[in-house]
Amino acid sequence: MPMCQVFTNVSADKVTDDVLTKLHEVFTEAIKKDKKWCVVHIVPDQKMVGHGRTTDPCALVNIMSIGNLGADENIRISGQIQGFLEEQLGVSKERNYIRFDDAPAKEVGWNGSTFGPILG
Repeated sequence: MPMCQVFTNVSADKVTDDVLTKLHEVFTEAIKKDKKWCVVHIVPDQKMVGHGRTTDPCALVNIMSIGNLGADENIRISGQIQGFLEEQLGVSKERNYIRFDDAPAKEVGWNGSTFGPILG
């Protein structure tokens, strides 16, 4: 159920399967959920201008989870995800934003239902 979506102007040739797999590992560790539930999605080649009206590498990140998000958790997760983006894709920590969504279980669908009845 936890997901991490990265929209970036970094070119698709830099978003290899290895990068995607590494992001999955970093996200799973950061969100503290079992890897079987975590999904990552990188959307490269986006037309983006930001942070001083330049087209230098930048990103917008959406993180959704049922739980495991909050003031302290979000700071820790930001550090891990932004560190990964800087190291692997060349997107500096100053050139991306992360939006956190602590979703109610009833608003996340899976397997023909929602997590509302599954998690009680």
